[in-house]
Amino acid sequence: MYGVVLIDDEFDVVRMLIEIIPWEQLGFRVEGAFSNAVDALNTIEEKKPELVITDIRMPEMDGIEMIHYCTTELDCKSRFIIVSGYDDFTYAKKAIAYNVRNYILKPIDEDELIKAIQAVRKELSQETLPTKEILKAVEDCDESAITLIIDDIFDAFNKKGTPMDTTAIYIKGITFSLINMLSKYDVNTEMLLNEHPFVESIGVFPSEQLKGKLLQFCKACSSYIEKSKGTDSDDIIHRIKKYIDKNYDKKINIKTISQEFFINPAYLGQLFKKAHNIYITEYIRKLRIEKAAKLLRDTGMKLTEIAEKVGYEDKDYFSEQFFKTFNITPTEYRKKYNDEETDKKV
Repeated sequence: MYGVVLIDDEFDVVRMLIEIIPWEQLGFRVEGAFSNAVDALNTIEEKKPELVITDIRMPEMDGIEMIHYCTTELDCKSRFIIVSGYDDFTYAKKAIAYNVRNYILKPIDEDELIKAIQAVRKELSQETLPTKEILKAVEDCDESAITLIIDDIFDAFNKKGTPMDTTAIYIKGITFSLINMLSKYDVNTEMLLNEHPFVESIGVFPSEQLKGKLLQFCKACSSYIEKSKGTDSDDIIHRIKKYIDKNYDKKINIKTISQEFFINPAYLGQLFKKAHNIYITEYIRKLRIEKAAKLLRDTGMKLTEIAEKVGYEDKDYFSEQFFKTFNITPTEYRKKYNDEETDKKV
């Protein structure tokens, strides 16, 4: 089942979406519902929903800015559907640029929205093979997701009347993929296979028994991964924080950092939040803005130069992030600081 996050500053609209849309029938579960985009970001980063449905005009951060942040700063593969009361071509053009799947005008037509959601579901089902879904669930140590995906796999086999030998070949492929994945976690796969010998004789089990054994095997793999991750997590997070402090001026985000340290992005996010009580993307953003503020105080560099110096390619986006922290623009911040310094000298 896929995840969806709902955002609208009119919370009655959010409540209405929760109630009138048959989410489970459409293959989605609501991961979170919010009245502003800022509050939604942490859930989007942590849960990584496949779909986000958002309004545009909202306080603190509008929908387009939120989508831009998700696609550039977070390791976010979410699809977006916009619902808006404004038939604004400028917004629509920006939405197209950010690969938004649909732009629906309020008042919301229930059938139109359901068709848009079904289109996203179809796209996701074509792109995401069950094998990839279950590998991700095992690597994320998400037992509820493992159970749900395996249920979906065997339900699909039963509905299609898939022959048992075909089912066995598919399940054997999953187990081999899992064993291959475990190699990067330094797991003793020989011991694992001794504990779960069914892998060598998958074809002899009836469907329900095979389903139970696959579930046990996946949970065992997940347990091995969790133990492997836990052995030196403090050291990894310490090294990652030092890496960020040194490379904040480069094009880094949770995805590039996870690739650098060979660690799952979702797990990295959880570890960093647990260790420092702040999400990793927010830590990077605050660090960059703090460094920018120092440059504004201590140098006469242009805003474009400062933005690039602290890791922002877009000067306007840098200014938005600066304002979010200090509630004034970079230019106003520099002027205020210089005025205060002048007053001290008088």
